[in-house]
Amino acid sequence: MSKRTHCLLEVAAAVPEAFATFGAALASEMETERQATDLIGELAGYGIEITEESAPVPMFETADEPGLPTFEGFSAMSMAPDQASRSMVVPVEVSRERIQELSTRPGPGSMTTPFLAFRDRVRR
Repeated sequence: MSKRTHCLLEVAAAVPEAFATFGAALASEMETERQATDLIGELAGYGIEITEESAPVPMFETADEPGLPTFEGFSAMSMAPDQASRSMVVPVEVSRERIQELSTRPGPGSMTTPFLAFRDRVRR
């Protein structure tokens, strides 16, 4: 049996109200699981398992990417409007052999950044 590892998987998924979506997942374990399941749905067959370590996290474009909103409004004292994300990061568990395969998969639901392993503790 292949060794499995806990990882962060970035899935291409434009979420219109990303902060509200993230807030809903933080408030409910059932919503966290629903969002994560929906996000990795296109990756069936890769042996990916959702972990319950955290809610899917929205990722946003950088300020130097043209045509995308920036977060200048967040410096104001009033409530800033919600923003759309370009992708979501989902904590998952997957076999190490599948990591490379996932990282080169084209199209929606593909890896757009490398996996990052969770560290349970620092060894000295």
